[in-house]
Amino acid sequence: MRFQITLSLIGSDQVLPFNYQYEMQAWIYKIFQQANPAFASFLHEVGYSAAHSAKRFKLFCFSNLYVSQSKRLPEGLRVLCPTVSFYIGFYTDQAVETFVQGLFMHQEGSIGNAKHRIQFVVSAVEAMSLQLAGDEATLKTLSPLVISRNNERGYEDYLNPQEDKEDYLHLFINNLVDKYAASGHSIPVSWQDFPFALDLIGNRAPTSKLITLKANTEKAEQIKGYHFAFRLTAPQALIQLGLLAGFGAQNAQGFGFCKEKAPQS
Repeated sequence: MRFQITLSLIGSDQVLPFNYQYEMQAWIYKIFQQANPAFASFLHEVGYSAAHSAKRFKLFCFSNLYVSQSKRLPEGLRVLCPTVSFYIGFYTDQAVETFVQGLFMHQEGSIGNAKHRIQFVVSAVEAMSLQLAGDEATLKTLSPLVISRNNERGYEDYLNPQEDKEDYLHLFINNLVDKYAASGHSIPVSWQDFPFALDLIGNRAPTSKLITLKANTEKAEQIKGYHFAFRLTAPQALIQLGLLAGFGAQNAQGFGFCKEKAPQS
């Protein structure tokens, strides 16, 4: 299930820092904690995994905040509109859709750092259906998509979907399959021969975005992802999983949220 959540700002002259993903994740976990402490602890500390696998996933994802009117400042965006919004997706049972809608509605919160933040109340929660037909989808990123691999020095190399095409596709698909297994599904044998493909579309090259988590602290961490539009050929079950739980890595920290878009040549 997937939702669009609208936040009505409380007060005026509010500045949203450029790096807010970690604080936004903390607000989401706080809501989970208030409603179901055991589930919140499971997501934060454990996560989902396949049998005999060390890989763990949260299986939820959220997009960047959409700010329709703003003024760019050195420290962030001065928000000039009365509301901002974002999408959030969960790879879970449809039966809990009403529960999640009630979970967020009328919640108050703030997102930002010690110097700059926005304060708000949730004013709308709208369920959004998936628009899928078959084993191909045309998608665009609404938050940076992260695909990486460890290098010889033990650090992460963040891959560009245009420059590292073959490795990118391999890691992209393996990540989806691992999530599918972690959610409790068996992997169909037929997928071994499936013609997976990820093709960039449009005239714009992928745009890199460097996000700092826990900014201005000793534990600050930088993560690099890319914004781009693409056509994905994969089993529909994997496309659906990616649209709800996120594509690539770091989904629960606000990376890899994608949405369907009108096909382009």
